[in-house]
Amino acid sequence: MTFSNRYQLHEVLGSGGMGRVYRAYDRLNDRVVALKRVVLSPSQLQFGAENFDGNLRIALGREFKFLASLRHPNIISVLDYGFDAEN
Repeated sequence: MTFSNRYQLHEVLGSGGMGRVYRAYDRLNDRVVALKRVVLSPSQLQFGAENFDGNLRIALGREFKFLASLRHPNIISVLDYGFDAEN
């Protein structure tokens, strides 16, 4: 299965209440990555930010921008995010 024409999904590495994590191949960067696919509906997502205005895409964009800025040897790097047809 290919996701977003970039990632070729392989086996599920884990799953939880929010989604599933797959081992995936990043065709753009030619490397193996972990890809998390959130399976909650937009109404089930909760954001703690006081400035959440109800726009799911903007809220997730802000969250991923923050996560991508984190640098530490014990934290994975966030490389990309996006939305599929189901959001």
